[in-house]
Amino acid sequence: MGEDPNEFGGYFIVNGNEKMIRMLIVQKRNYPVAFLRPSYTNRGPGYTEFAVQMRCVREDLFAKTFTLHYISDGNVFLRILYKKQEFLCPIAILLKALGPFSDREIYTRLMRGNFSDSDRSDKVEVLVRSGRSLGLYSQTQFL
Repeated sequence: MGEDPNEFGGYFIVNGNEKMIRMLIVQKRNYPVAFLRPSYTNRGPGYTEFAVQMRCVREDLFAKTFTLHYISDGNVFLRILYKKQEFLCPIAILLKALGPFSDREIYTRLMRGNFSDSDRSDKVEVLVRSGRSLGLYSQTQFL
């Protein structure tokens, strides 16, 4: 019938138009979408118009939308809505809080073996150094 068997929404794709309408109504679950919105620059100094948003849905159908905002100095902030309040957290804090990882381990994992890419390397270094600028060093301090 032309229906995508892997899509939970059960909609039809006709020349790609239905998919666009579906994405505007409800974002596809567990699927990252990149945005370029000039209004994101109004969030504060250094914010750019670039962001990645993902609607995360658990098996019990609880859903939460997370947004990663790119900052002009190379840092990335995670936007979390909790009880109708907005929190913007540097991604370095979350990476260090997830496990007892050293800065070197985080750098190596984010680079994924592509150490010759100097642009990517510079951005990852900014992320790793932003955690140190807060004066936090252990996982318990980041938590």
